[in-house]
Amino acid sequence: MKRTILVYGIFAIILALELLLGKTVGVEESKSIYLLYLRPINIVLLAAALYIDTFGSLCVLLAFLPFSREFFQIEIGVITFNPYTLGVIGLSLIAFYKIFFKGYKYSFSYYDLLIISICLTFFISTIRSKTILDSGFLAFHSIFIPVISYFVIRTLVRNEDEYRRCVIFLIGGISLFGIEALIRFVATHERVSIFSMPFIGIATMSITAIFYLAYSGWWKKVPALLSLLIISGALFSTLSRVYFASVVVSPILYRLIRKGKGFILMSLMITMTLILTLWLSFYPGIFKSTPFEKEKGEKTAARLMNINLWKEALHWRAISYHEGIANFSTAPVFGVGLYKGKVYVTRHNFHVEWLEYGGIVGYLLYTGSFLLHFLSFSAYASLDRFIAINLLILLVILSNSFTNGFMHGIMPYIAFVIIGFNEARRKMIK
Repeated sequence: MKRTILVYGIFAIILALELLLGKTVGVEESKSIYLLYLRPINIVLLAAALYIDTFGSLCVLLAFLPFSREFFQIEIGVITFNPYTLGVIGLSLIAFYKIFFKGYKYSFSYYDLLIISICLTFFISTIRSKTILDSGFLAFHSIFIPVISYFVIRTLVRNEDEYRRCVIFLIGGISLFGIEALIRFVATHERVSIFSMPFIGIATMSITAIFYLAYSGWWKKVPALLSLLIISGALFSTLSRVYFASVVVSPILYRLIRKGKGFILMSLMITMTLILTLWLSFYPGIFKSTPFEKEKGEKTAARLMNINLWKEALHWRAISYHEGIANFSTAPVFGVGLYKGKVYVTRHNFHVEWLEYGGIVGYLLYTGSFLLHFLSFSAYASLDRFIAINLLILLVILSNSFTNGFMHGIMPYIAFVIIGFNEARRKMIK
């Protein structure tokens, strides 16, 4: 506990230095001072925190994950880092050290080989991309850092107490984030994007915490119940239609997963959404709505009830799917690499994204990784409620990614953290 408090103190020093500098000489004037002096100091302090209390640092980083898109950015070369990305990379180096020199057990598995193959495939698509820097930057945040998070959690989380602390810190960070989201929504009555986190990212974090609090039984304690209410409000503030539906049907899904049906559910979901994706991409005009005045409804609660807004959303998504499939046909083996494009940051569909960005090789590896994970853990779900909760979270995130995409924002981060959690729990059960 003392070492963890010291870690907090070091991070507080990092934050205080940056805030003090900005207020003292102004943000613009502070840049040169920051680059010359504070950046090296911050990196040294972060390294010290990782060394002093490695596991405590992991907990702090998980709590910081919801805030990592905006705060305390550090540019090194062409890549923008933040405490989470730098911290996870540092923890991965410590994890390697513990494996090779401290006797930490790490059983390399076929799943690890599959994850490495995904990284290699998207590395190939990146170097073949027309915009290598853009593609590399997106791949760094959508693939490399999430995969490193998986490796770090799998290595460093070794017992029940450490597992629970990791989850509690993650939920704590999401709860603090949810307070701001709820306050903004109450003030504006519109879905809001806060701290550079888009609506769907806020919703993804919210359902992760909600499912843990609800199905672990932790909600019976007052602090956890308060967190559940706050995060539920944050989820409502996103007005996310698919996630709302997922929460409603989650008791049925959870029960089926606990009975060992997780692999069947994931297989059905991937098959059905692939069929629907191909249908929409070949007939993009099928949901074209009748002319109507597109009011502010898209950002208010009206988006939940207005059928024209539903049809409009599906119409433009279908057009995006059609364009994505067309791009896939130009580089069918390894894809065109990740890119932002002139209009779209995401294709709003994980099938199209994996095909377009990674080609047929990337698509098969990515879908295979989720199917293999569910095949491996479905039997454990009847033995361990936390594994069942993790499978539920993954199933719901990927189901939502049918119409909102997966290869952007917080989705890959949360997914690989959850996969790492499952691997950690399997070690405990064995």
